[in-house]
Amino acid sequence: MDDVEFIAFDLETTGLHSTFCQIVEFGAVRFRADGTELDRLEQLVDPRCRIPADVTRIHGITDAMVQGKPPIEDALSKFMQFLGDSDTILMAHNASFDIGFLSIAMNRYGTTIPANPVVDTLDLSRCRLPRLRNHRLETIARHLRISDSTEHRALGDALVVQSAFLKLLSQPPAITSLDNLFSFISPVCFEQIVSVPINVPAGYEPLVEAIEIRQSISIVYDGGTKGRRKRQITPTSLIESRGILYLIARCHIDDIEKHFRLDRILEIE
Repeated sequence: MDDVEFIAFDLETTGLHSTFCQIVEFGAVRFRADGTELDRLEQLVDPRCRIPADVTRIHGITDAMVQGKPPIEDALSKFMQFLGDSDTILMAHNASFDIGFLSIAMNRYGTTIPANPVVDTLDLSRCRLPRLRNHRLETIARHLRISDSTEHRALGDALVVQSAFLKLLSQPPAITSLDNLFSFISPVCFEQIVSVPINVPAGYEPLVEAIEIRQSISIVYDGGTKGRRKRQITPTSLIESRGILYLIARCHIDDIEKHFRLDRILEIE
């Protein structure tokens, strides 16, 4: 275990749905099993959309704070450089949430999916502290006397994940090797998101052309806060979620990215 480098990381986002919501902050810390900290990463991201007020109340990140910050493609590149080679063991709490957001962002911007194994400290806590009433990060932190902080910023949570991991290793019987660690829990892997061609219904072909040539268009949309009115948009992609087709596009009225249900687009110019 002494020969391994670990990275604990955390993301803050605009919501819970990885298909439609965006990353607004990366936080990560590189360390060794003896607790030696090697490096840190903290990066706010411009999500190109508004951060809902109820989400801001959780992590404290506002639209003003992300204005002028790097877009996701630049922040993601910086995060990937921080990860380094595939020998580094990554970790996150409830790792499937963070991996879901990262996998979709990597697929969208053509980033190579990392081969690093990911330790989920949620699973490790369930294994090492089976009598704990729940295994939320805050509960584990209080139980292990790590932190009483209620702040939910990415780097702060990554540091709590680091501390929780090291203390969970020392719970009897102590975990002293990677083989020993992976005998308790199976590592998680990043998802290779496969792009499936979407069959666009008749009449919506101009959307595909607009995406390909990055052309702004006008649509009349029946839904959202603007009501049934004409709006100028720049389409970026088409996705399918739970059998419904959506157009992802930048709305020129609000200058933010939005998603539009195809079946609610009434006119296209």
